[in-house]
Amino acid sequence: QQYVDNTANYVKFAENGAYQELIERFLMNAQRTAMSITVPAPGLKEQQDNVLAESLAVKKAQMTPEEIAELVKTTAAFGKEQDDSSQYVKQLQAVTVESLPVEARIFDVSDETGEDKIRRLNATAEVNGVGQALLLLDAGAIPQEDIHWFKLYTDLLGTMDTQKRDNASLSSSMTRYLYDRQMRISIFTGPTHEECLPFLRVSFKALDEDLAPAYDLVYEVLFESKLDDVQKIADRVEKVKTSLKQTITNQPFNIQIYRAFASVNPGFAYYNYANFLDYYAFLEQVQNLLADNPDEALAKLDNVRKMLHNSVGAVSGFAGNADSQNANRETADAFFAKLDKEERARAEYDLPKIAQSEALIVDSAVQYNMMFAPYDQLGVDGYSGAMDALTSFMSDAFLYPQLRDQYGAYGVQHAATEDGVFLFSFRDPNVTQTFDVYGELSKMLTDSQIEQEALEGYILSAYSGYATSSGELAGALSALVDTIDGRKQERFLTPTWRN
Repeated sequence: QQYVDNTANYVKFAENGAYQELIERFLMNAQRTAMSITVPAPGLKEQQDNVLAESLAVKKAQMTPEEIAELVKTTAAFGKEQDDSSQYVKQLQAVTVESLPVEARIFDVSDETGEDKIRRLNATAEVNGVGQALLLLDAGAIPQEDIHWFKLYTDLLGTMDTQKRDNASLSSSMTRYLYDRQMRISIFTGPTHEECLPFLRVSFKALDEDLAPAYDLVYEVLFESKLDDVQKIADRVEKVKTSLKQTITNQPFNIQIYRAFASVNPGFAYYNYANFLDYYAFLEQVQNLLADNPDEALAKLDNVRKMLHNSVGAVSGFAGNADSQNANRETADAFFAKLDKEERARAEYDLPKIAQSEALIVDSAVQYNMMFAPYDQLGVDGYSGAMDALTSFMSDAFLYPQLRDQYGAYGVQHAATEDGVFLFSFRDPNVTQTFDVYGELSKMLTDSQIEQEALEGYILSAYSGYATSSGELAGALSALVDTIDGRKQERFLTPTWRN
């Protein structure tokens, strides 16, 4: 609580010069300097070596020939034998594969849609006086040609002055009331993964007594930000563009993965189009538009804001105990009461197709080699937990020894998701050799002689990933998102080790 209350002092300290005084006093004009000097003493090293040699000679003279021979043998063997700690690990093992408990934290989630066309969900979490709010404003009516304006709008949120305060004061208030906040595009695809349902997603954690000012602040950021200062918007666009360029250059594997998923999942197709290469090209165009015709750019942003200022099709979610849920319902309803109530037709999308084989050219001396396949191409019904154990085994048994140890790649990842299976090498000096290894994996697996005990180790490792708690509020929020997207929490209980 002291930390939360003290955030109100941030702006005051900056305005009265306290921060600047501390920096100048202790960093810029420090009065103390420490220096360490090592002065070599001629002959000291030789003197120390002689003392050591005399000491060892005395010890050797006291030893029998058998003791000397044993010491030489032990010294020669030191480090050659690998330390096998498996027997000790086995002694600490609490469960075996056969005795794995089938358990997972299942949250109680209520779900209802009112006559006002707002869907309301609550996930009961075992916390007191605090909760996590989730707001989803339907963006399905925003046409394809304005998707990037929608993305730019989200990138401006929280960075501009508002009608009530400047950005410095706004930042202090957001730190105070909107802890762990997110304001971004989020796309749901439903249980079949075949829909494309975009939303503006807002989430934050707040104390019960702070919910009212928190929702007021969310409304202020979303709908009262000043979007009439062309220069400030242009400066923000330049920062976003620079950051995205760094992502493309330094983390191209993220873009590769999203593009792979986009080839089979309409939600990822929207997300990839809104966030990465196409968005970078758009930002370059926006910079020119802000310089040549700023009124058109400002009108586009204002139109996005008007499209989002609508409660029809919205979702209100909350994770907390019963008392917190009641407090949130009142404040969330007050937020939605400020919005328009208009039925709108959903936009149609014809997003750019992802090529089956493509290359992303970046300023890098190393490669990121990726392969991806959806389950229908693999002849598999879909994802199961068994794939986690299998991909871990493949990585340890074949990919790391071949790609990292033999060919020098910095790292490699092999994983299965709900959309398919992928492989990629990280900071890889090769291309041909890597794809040759990928092509041999099937034969390597067929010829492998993995023992049941080793396989069970991978099963236990995969299971532990599911069994690890993400935290009460984080788990409840995940349950909300799963329910909104038509996915059952119980899906984690379906696979057993026998799969």
